[in-house]
Amino acid sequence: MTSPLRVLPVLLAAACAGNSPAQAPSSPLEVQVWGSLPGMHKRGEIDALVTLDTLLPAENAFALGARAGLLGEITVADGTAYVARTEGTREVSNTKGRDLDDGACLLVWAVVPRWQVQTIDRAVPIAELGEYLAEKIGHDGPTPFRIVGLFKELDWHVVDGPTAPGIEASCEAHSAAGIRFQAEGLLNAQLVGFWSTEHKAIFTRHDSLHHTHVIVSGAEPRTGHVDGGVIPAGCALLLPE
Repeated sequence: MTSPLRVLPVLLAAACAGNSPAQAPSSPLEVQVWGSLPGMHKRGEIDALVTLDTLLPAENAFALGARAGLLGEITVADGTAYVARTEGTREVSNTKGRDLDDGACLLVWAVVPRWQVQTIDRAVPIAELGEYLAEKIGHDGPTPFRIVGLFKELDWHVVDGPTAPGIEASCEAHSAAGIRFQAEGLLNAQLVGFWSTEHKAIFTRHDSLHHTHVIVSGAEPRTGHVDGGVIPAGCALLLPE
């Protein structure tokens, strides 16, 4: 397996008061990170640092990141990769599989054998998701999470390398220049994300506590980087046991 640039062990604490307390795992949950947001956007480090075929198949794997060359987005859920590919034509093709060989210039990865399920108890704007999760997680270290439900308001993008801003551009500029999508009607979707107070300007933006992707269900699933919207009350929030 390709060696990650960073290995971030974290012992996950019990999540939300009011739910049955989770038992801490017998060994730390390992979150692995290849690359960084500043590396991509400020220093032009967009070559492949790891390829999916060196990590998959892996049951219970969850991950997100950017495709090498900034040519799309990568999301992994339950050991299946969802890749949104671009080639500078402002078009996106989506592929799903357990044997994809796409390279990533940024990838955040964890294997989570078991999850505890809570219910989102109020509508949560994406802009407030980091703080909402802080209340539920109760520690500082990097933590994967999932949110599953029907979404009426959700915005996401897929980065398109050849038409993206040059180096020294901000994360916000790259998002704005990406190929943008939004929910039309009710969207059956899953959010896959990583939360941390310790990794601003590494795998979260300098002003955010989370990096989140979406997997849109359907005959041809789609994926991308979440920019905004609202998580409705009643969605399922999954945190590692």
